[in-house]
Amino acid sequence: MRRLDAVTRLGLGITLTLLIIGVLAPWIAPADPYTTDPGRAVRPPSLAHPFGTGVFGEDILSRVIWGARLDLLIAATAVGIALVLGGALGALAGFLTGWTEEILMRSMDVLQAFPNFILALGIAAALGPSLPNLITAIALTNVPIYARLMRSQVLTQRTTPYALAAVGVGNPMPRVLFVHLLPNTWSPILVQATLQSGWAILQAAGLSFIGLGVRVPTPEWGVMIGMGVQAVTGGQWWIAFFPGLAIMVAVAGLNLLGDGLQDWLDPKRR
Repeated sequence: MRRLDAVTRLGLGITLTLLIIGVLAPWIAPADPYTTDPGRAVRPPSLAHPFGTGVFGEDILSRVIWGARLDLLIAATAVGIALVLGGALGALAGFLTGWTEEILMRSMDVLQAFPNFILALGIAAALGPSLPNLITAIALTNVPIYARLMRSQVLTQRTTPYALAAVGVGNPMPRVLFVHLLPNTWSPILVQATLQSGWAILQAAGLSFIGLGVRVPTPEWGVMIGMGVQAVTGGQWWIAFFPGLAIMVAVAGLNLLGDGLQDWLDPKRR
């Protein structure tokens, strides 16, 4: 198997770095992300506070570091739920066909009829602003993506010689699905999950920014941008800039990694 190219290694490096920062946040953050000090509020970047301080005197660098921990957790959990639920529905639709396939896929069509973020916004608004509800909203909006992808993969794999041979020797249908078909569908699912993790971070930040996700004072990148966006007009650019930069770097890293994995895992694109 060929080596990863430079761009893919860059995406992998960015993603791993953010994961390490998130895991080590309690030890590498210079201050408590919840500690406030009105006496040092809205100070520009300096040696004492490399990313400056916020409107309540909180250390922006510490909150960005802790934000990596929370945003990556949100993305991983939401994508994991969507992958399992959507993958299960897509596998059933592709394997059983008939009315089961029609009912499941038309349900996915209904969900996909709405713009992704608007649907997430509606679900989050109906459930109420909280971390579990935010994850639920993001996960549900991404279920159709994995359902359709898994269905197409199962439909393709079920007509291959190895699958027909497995059926011909008398394997029960559940064994054919779980042992023979699903293990050969993981490559595009992995790529899609990597790409969707970046979009999940954007959705989480967007919903938190408008008050339908994580709430103040939790150190989450979208919340931090919402807290600092009004200060930009007064010249305090750093409050919203650094969490926005963190989102950009995280999404770029995941997209580069996903695109690279797609080329690496697909022999036709090598």
